[in-house]
Amino acid sequence: MSVQIVPSIIGGKFEEIKQKYDLIRGHTDWVQVDVVDGLFATPISWPYRGDENLLKLCELNRDGKGPNIEVHLMIANPESELERWLDSGANRVLFHFEATEKPNELIELAESVRLAVNKKQKTKFVHHYADVGIVLMIKTPPTVLDDLLHPLDTIQYMSIDKIGSYGAKFNDAVYTRLEYTRKKFPRANISVDGGVSLVNAPALIAAGATQLVVGSAIWKAKNPVQALEHFKHIKVAN
Repeated sequence: MSVQIVPSIIGGKFEEIKQKYDLIRGHTDWVQVDVVDGLFATPISWPYRGDENLLKLCELNRDGKGPNIEVHLMIANPESELERWLDSGANRVLFHFEATEKPNELIELAESVRLAVNKKQKTKFVHHYADVGIVLMIKTPPTVLDDLLHPLDTIQYMSIDKIGSYGAKFNDAVYTRLEYTRKKFPRANISVDGGVSLVNAPALIAAGATQLVVGSAIWKAKNPVQALEHFKHIKVAN
């Protein structure tokens, strides 16, 4: 099974995000940029801190040779922001199931935008399309996925209780969620975010994860690039 190692990047200012992106450029195919609005989760981050322009995201991979960008929206009412993020330069945008009462409407919106962009039709905001995925908190039962009208390509589980910053404690309840989801959606890209380490990574992969989002294990290391490289040589648990 092919597993993607995705460094997560969070910053109060865009310059912090760009610095980390540039550091691991050439060492990974994907990065995940965490954005926090200070309402759904804390502490507040770029672009909501200081009300910066989210279109700066395009500057990260202007030449098209850097890692693809996945945006993890830790924001309340993502229905009010999704179209803007789809047009931000991201390759994939993830929203939280718990942040909206209308997950199916968000999925329908994303699908309508995809069709419009493919047909070169004009939409209110979007000229570029990003794939859309969903994120579930550790407290949310995976059975909520059964009520989605369309299966999503990417399903991400948070493996920590409190989101929004690096270093939270890993919650091993995520293993049963991975196993359930792998059986239910065998073709999905199943991602895990929160407390991922070299110690628990093999078991996460064995349980069904195809993407590991890694934060503190990379950025709190003396040599972040070397730490990232170590994750690429994980041996999967039997």
